[in-house]
Amino acid sequence: MTTDTDIAMQPAVVGVTIYSSRPAELAAFYARVIGTSLDGGVDHLTGEALFRAQLGGLEFEVIGSNTALGSGAVQPSVLVPDVTAAVQRALDADGSVHLGAAEHSWGSYAIVMDPDGNRLGLYAPAEDASNSESEDTA
Repeated sequence: MTTDTDIAMQPAVVGVTIYSSRPAELAAFYARVIGTSLDGGVDHLTGEALFRAQLGGLEFEVIGSNTALGSGAVQPSVLVPDVTAAVQRALDADGSVHLGAAEHSWGSYAIVMDPDGNRLGLYAPAEDASNSESEDTA
């Protein structure tokens, strides 16, 4: 039997990020195709242009690329109970760290790479998830 605790601890895809050298154009494209609007802003991790929408509980983002992240890449992000432990499991499985685990008011986040170089975001919400729209998400 599955309990509420078991469900809360299961990994889940929580977001998809598309990196592009033309984020505004891609955001307009996806908004038109999907039939919604994407809010603009600045990505708190990269300082690049950011366009974001919530799609059925999934965070959908288009972010401007820079030399650290590249361009033309799609990155899913998954919910994990412990980002630091998940980063270690990635390293143990011959992966690498692209962006080390960092704590924010909204939770912790890291980006790991699989052995082929594909990125995977790892996210754990803060204990007090009620502040999810903090200054870090501006």
